[in-house]
Amino acid sequence: MGKRKTSAFSIGRIFFVPPGSGEQYYLRLLLNAVKGPTSYEEIRRINDIDHETFRDACYALGLLDDDKEYVMLSRSKSMGNAIISTTIICYATYI
Repeated sequence: MGKRKTSAFSIGRIFFVPPGSGEQYYLRLLLNAVKGPTSYEEIRRINDIDHETFRDACYALGLLDDDKEYVMLSRSKSMGNAIISTTIICYATYI
C-alpha cells in the first residue's frame, strides 16, 4: 500500500453540532470560516467590528441568510399541492 497524501495541516476535528444548539452551532460555523483566531473575541470580530454573539458575527459574514425566501417557497409549494389535490378530487367526482 502507498502512503496517504495530505495536502493540509490539521490540528483536530470539528464535530457535528445541530442547528438547534444555539451559540455552539454559530461558533462551529465561525471556526470553519475565520482563519487563525486566538480568542473568542477574535472570532466574533468581523471587519474590525466586535459583535456580541457568534450569531451576529455569522450574519455579518453572510453565513446566515434571512429565511423569508424559504418560507415563501414552502408556502407556495403547499398551496400548489392544495390546488392539485382539489383539482383531482373535483375531477374524480365528475367522472
